[in-house]
Parts: sequence; structure tokens; C-alpha cells
Amino acid sequence: MASVLNSGVCERLCLGFIGSSLFSSKVALNYLSAETGEARLIQALNDLIDDHPAIGFWQAFYRLRLKGHE
Repeated sequence: MASVLNSGVCERLCLGFIGSSLFSSKVALNYLSAETGEARLIQALNDLIDDHPAIGFWQAFYRLRLKGHE
């Protein structure tokens, strides 16, 4: 779908061609979800556990807090 829109074809034409209720508006077609703070925290926790596999929950918690994660 994105390749069709990037090729210069009008969005209205694409939406009319698809005819699906899922992509019936430009808002639904152009929607990008925002990355939440939770996703960044999970990534930071995974990185920390990869570097230090023997640490427990509280040590990981305090290390992330010291780095500025809430």
C-alpha cells in the first residue's frame, strides 16, 4: 500500500480502489503509533539484562532509575 502512495498516485484514488472500511479514511491510512515510554523502558531493561544476566529485579530497577528511567 505504501509503495502505491509513494509512486505519486492520489490517496483518494487508492482509497476508492481499495474500498475497504479499514482504510476508508486518510487518517486511518496515515496513522503511525507513538512509541510509549514503556517500550523504551522494556528495551533498556532487555539491554541491561543482556549485559548483566546475573542481576535480580531490584538491582536492575535501581540501575534503570539511576539512568533516569521512571
